[in-house]
Amino acid sequence: MASDDIYVRKDVYEADQRALRSEIKLGNEEILKALEQFKVEINGKIEQFRGEVNDRFAKVESKLDRLETRIDALDSKVEYTGNYLNNRIDDTHTYMGWGFATIGIIVAIAVVVIPATKLVKEFFKPSVTVEKVKEISRAIAEEVVDARLQAR
Repeated sequence: MASDDIYVRKDVYEADQRALRSEIKLGNEEILKALEQFKVEINGKIEQFRGEVNDRFAKVESKLDRLETRIDALDSKVEYTGNYLNNRIDDTHTYMGWGFATIGIIVAIAVVVIPATKLVKEFFKPSVTVEKVKEISRAIAEEVVDARLQAR
C-alpha cells in the first residue's frame, strides 16, 4: 500500500517546533510592547482629559463663587431696601396718625368749642345793657318829673 504520508525526522520536527515557538514568542513580545505603548498613550490621554476636566470645573467653581458673592451682595441690598421701606412706611403711618389727630382737634374745636364759647358768652352776658339802663333812667327821670308836677 502506497501512501502519500511524508515522514519527518524527529530532530527536524523539533527544530521546526522551536522556530515556531520563538516566532510565537516574538509575536507575543511585539503584541505586549504594542499593548504597553497603547496603555501609555491611553493613560496620557486620560490624564490630559482629567486635567482639562479639572480646569473646567475650577473655572465653573470660580464663576459659581463670583455668582454667590454677587447674590450675597444683592441679598444684602434687598434686605437693606426692605428695611428702609418698612421704616418709611412706619414713618408715614406715624405722620398720618398725627395728621388725623390734628384734623380731629380742629374739627373738635369747630364743633364743640366755638358753640360752647357762644353759650358761655350768652350765659355771662349781662341781662341789663347800656341801652336798657338809659331807657330806665329816662323812665325814672320822667316819673320824677311827673311826681314833681303832681306834687306841686
